[in-house]
Amino acid sequence: MIPEQDLISVIVPVYKAEDYIGACIESILAQTYQNLQVILIEDGSPDGSAAVCDRYAARDGRIEVIHQENAGVSVSRNVGVTRSRGKWIVFIDADDTAHPGMIETLHDAAVSHNAQIAWCGFYETEWDGVLRDHPVSQQALGRMLEEKSYPIRELTPREAELQFYALGKMSECMVPWNKIYLASLYGEGEERLWYPPGKVFEDGYITYRLIWRAQKIVTIDAPLYYYRQWRGGIMKKNGNRNYADAMGCSIEKMDFYKAQGDRELYLKEVNYSVYNAIRFYKAGGSRKDKKEIRKWFKRFYYEYFRQEKWPFAKKLRIQSFLLGYPFYAALSAFEGAYNRLRKEKGGSE
Repeated sequence: MIPEQDLISVIVPVYKAEDYIGACIESILAQTYQNLQVILIEDGSPDGSAAVCDRYAARDGRIEVIHQENAGVSVSRNVGVTRSRGKWIVFIDADDTAHPGMIETLHDAAVSHNAQIAWCGFYETEWDGVLRDHPVSQQALGRMLEEKSYPIRELTPREAELQFYALGKMSECMVPWNKIYLASLYGEGEERLWYPPGKVFEDGYITYRLIWRAQKIVTIDAPLYYYRQWRGGIMKKNGNRNYADAMGCSIEKMDFYKAQGDRELYLKEVNYSVYNAIRFYKAGGSRKDKKEIRKWFKRFYYEYFRQEKWPFAKKLRIQSFLLGYPFYAALSAFEGAYNRLRKEKGGSE
């Protein structure tokens, strides 16, 4: 514990969370790090969320409740950042909870390593809050925190950005809620970063820019955040808005990396964007949705992908989607079978 603790602002957007916000707030109040400003942005919930928030505010003076007409999670995050007084900012979603040691562990790691962002791993829970299987047990996690034996990795902003494209790391890197941020990273005036209103993937538009502004990032290999997985997931809950927001985010990221002159990150996002469009198309939806996704794919292909040098097989595979998904699927299956055959022959020699 650092003797003179920095004030940390914990921002919680609240909407239709009557059944869960109590557990969320309890997990914040139970943090071993106590110098907190807890900002609950009650976003015009039609249920009893507002009353729950007010009851907790009456009980603990660190809690501030902001009641507003429903405006969405991005506006709630922006209001929270604007009202924050802390040197550091932490986000927690209203239907999630945090390990009691999460904030202290993130803060101490950031301060001791002179970093501006620190992030940790997370557990996924079922929709009813039951923990899913995870390679790190709760008992092992407790020992790691007590002994401070969890691995910490220092990253440059560029190394952290590359985590977006590392297998199994995208969610951990992109989401806003498993991190602590130096509040000044959000900037002021024309340099201020705002979460875009009305977007499903509001975090995707901002997190990479916050990382780019940092001088150093540290990652903690310990699952200290508990993320509630809902039945059907975001893909089904948000339907046809989902693909447009994700693809719009890709356009911004490609243009951003290109403007920064980082060719590797640019090409990784170009590659990700074309395959992501194909995945959305395969996932289904209405005929109108599929038509719109094909428009996005064509934009990615003609404005970005086609301009670069790729292996011949990859170019042919991506081009085949322009003829239709069945052509792409058939070519991909053939290529996969061919590569497996080559590997088997190579192994038998």
